[in-house]
Order: sequence, then C-alpha cells, then structure tokens
Amino acid sequence: MARLIYMTTSGSQAHLSALRCFWTSRWTSAYDIHVYSNRRLSHAWNETVKRIPGRTHYIAVEPNTDRHQEGAIRAIIYARAHFASYEWVIRTNPDVHVVDSNAFTRWMSEPAVHAILANCNPDVRCTRSCPRALVHSDFQIFRPQHLQWNASSELAEEHATEMFRGAGSHVRWLQQLGYRDRSCRIRAGVREKRPTVVHHHGGSRCA
Repeated sequence: MARLIYMTTSGSQAHLSALRCFWTSRWTSAYDIHVYSNRRLSHAWNETVKRIPGRTHYIAVEPNTDRHQEGAIRAIIYARAHFASYEWVIRTNPDVHVVDSNAFTRWMSEPAVHAILANCNPDVRCTRSCPRALVHSDFQIFRPQHLQWNASSELAEEHATEMFRGAGSHVRWLQQLGYRDRSCRIRAGVREKRPTVVHHHGGSRCA
C-alpha cells in the first residue's frame, strides 16, 4: 500500500518559507503529498507544493477560522476517510525539518510497529508502552487503521494522546523525553547533538 505525507497549514508566509527550506530531499519521493489548509493558498504556495519530491500532489482547502488547537484537531479529523487507503501516514507541519529520515524509516518496515511519535512530557521518559506520555501533535507517523477516532479532548496534544492510546507497546519514540520549557515542539536528537526531526516554530532557519 502507498504512503502519505499529510501536511497542515494556515498558509502563512513562515510556513511557505519553511516548505521551501525543508521539503526538498529525495526521501519524500516515495510518498503522496497532501496539503491541508484552512484558507485559500497563493500561487506561490501551489507551485512550491508541486516541487516537493513525491508521487502525487494534492491541496485541500477547508475554509474556517479555527486557531492552533482547534485547527490541529480539525485537520486530522478531516482526513480520516482519505487515510484509509494508506499503509503509513506522516502528519506534519511545514516548519518541521526532517534532518535524518533513517531515524524512523527503519521502524516503518517492522509489522509490529503501529506508530512513531514524540513525547512532550518532561517528567517521564518513554521507551515502549508509555501511559504518561503527552504526544506531540505537529509530527506523527502512524498506520491509520490503529487510530482511536473517538478522542474528545479540545487540546491538540491531549487529543493526539487519546488517538494513540490503543497503540501501547507498538509505539516507537523519536523523542523519549519532553523539554523542561514545557513547549510541545519536537526536537528529536537535539539533546544528543544528533538532530533527526526538529520543529523550527517561528522561523525556517534555512542553511
């Protein structure tokens, strides 16, 4: 079955700059590229999405005024039916930089792995099953058939945590331990000085 990169945005200039910066590597060429936006995207956006290496490219616009928390939840629910035809989905924001895709592609080949996530909770280190984890909402990798679609929280990270609650020991953790600043922003490998997936919120930091 196919694999999908599902990218969600509000169409900001910062996200467009990050898209140009971070999403040019050939590792994405085996994936369909689907961008969800809550506002109409410019010509520059459309052209930039087309330049992402990928099998197919599609932009879905669902006009609404939802902000960060509500918007993140709405975007994942919107795509439920679309996810059904995919073996794996990578749900991400444009300003998340995949520095080293090998950090997760090795796990995606293992049948026993249902999700690859990042933990935001700085009070617990996750290895396999981790009931006290707080799941980062802006970068997730999952087999969609294992999601719990009855999640009800109105906070994005809590909603994500509920959606993956059933995965248990079938989860692998890109980021095992959250940061003391309590910002739920993936910085996998940064502590170890070997960054693999990093969310550059507020700036693309192009080299």
